Amino acid sequence: MMLITALAATFSATLAAAATIDKRIIGGENVPEGEIKWIVSLRNQEGTHVCGGSLLNSTTVLTAAHCLKGKVVSVTAGTVSIKTGGVSAAVASAEKHPNYRPGSPKTCPVSLPWNGNECKRLRALPGGTEENDLAMLKLSTPIDLTEYARLPLVGGDAVVNTTAISAGWGAQTPIELSEDKDGKRKPAVGPEILSKVVLDIHAREVCAAKGKDQHITTNDTFICAGGQGKNSCAGDSGGPLFVPETQLLLGVVSWSVKDKKANTYCGDSPTVFTRVGSYIDWIKETSNRLAVKEYCKRPETDLVKCYDASMFCQMRELSPDASELELLECIDRIQVCAGQGSRSDQCISKAKLCKKEEKLPVGDLVSLARCAKKDL
Repeated sequence: MMLITALAATFSATLAAAATIDKRIIGGENVPEGEIKWIVSLRNQEGTHVCGGSLLNSTTVLTAAHCLKGKVVSVTAGTVSIKTGGVSAAVASAEKHPNYRPGSPKTCPVSLPWNGNECKRLRALPGGTEENDLAMLKLSTPIDLTEYARLPLVGGDAVVNTTAISAGWGAQTPIELSEDKDGKRKPAVGPEILSKVVLDIHAREVCAAKGKDQHITTNDTFICAGGQGKNSCAGDSGGPLFVPETQLLLGVVSWSVKDKKANTYCGDSPTVFTRVGSYIDWIKETSNRLAVKEYCKRPETDLVKCYDASMFCQMRELSPDASELELLECIDRIQVCAGQGSRSDQCISKAKLCKKEEKLPVGDLVSLARCAKKDL
């Protein structure tokens, strides 16, 4: 099995060749400009695409944890082109799921000598049964869009025998594992234009059966989808599996199951996606925590007072499912009304009205304080 970011170096080097190839993703088609507004391209220090991701709000990206094995410094959204257009933002902070577990080299079969050549070859592959393969990115500046990816309810799952869409700038043909005499593999070819493909949703047992030698389980944190010539592949990692009618984010591209009839990945066998519905609590908690971290470390902010306000909001003011925006607006209210004594509740109530009536942006404490404390 293989992480779908595999062969990143050769993949990025061959993007230019993609213009003459009609296939997109594996068995898919080009995406019209503006159709999937919230998909992003993760870029390294050279500006090269390394993974996909999904914008959950203007400053939060959900992607795969294994995408952070290299240095991701920025994301680009708002364009289907891998080369031009769009809006870019630097990555301010990133966090992998705390229980993320890379599969390699632990998945080297016990039947092979640990120091044998075959085992060394397997350990050199960038993959394995990645578990809890999710990561959150917080951006330094917002990317404002008219719509973002929607999270499912806690426990939400893809329905077997239905379809969903996967999209990305990944390879257009299955990845060959055979090497030439110099020990090099045939490079993956990536497109210049964002691609999408409709994938069949399978029972998890399908992936487990096709990947017996790869120790694939029926863990309910996975979604099994694709195959039969339609797949995500190298370069699509971290990107979405979603319902197009609702923009509901079902899964995140994680890794591929090896094809049985050829020494390839991304062909006849399906792709394994990390199931987003299994991680809703972690996603929301991490999104809020990273947002508070970036917000409170602004030069004009008193760090201690900001964190104290955050704790007060989460423990006393807000419901557990409060959004990131609701949390930051609450932090503003508590900060500007600190020290008001018996008038504190009145100040906080006025601050809520001020935010709404004057459309004050998050972080404008001066204007909020002037409005909230007037006539107290």
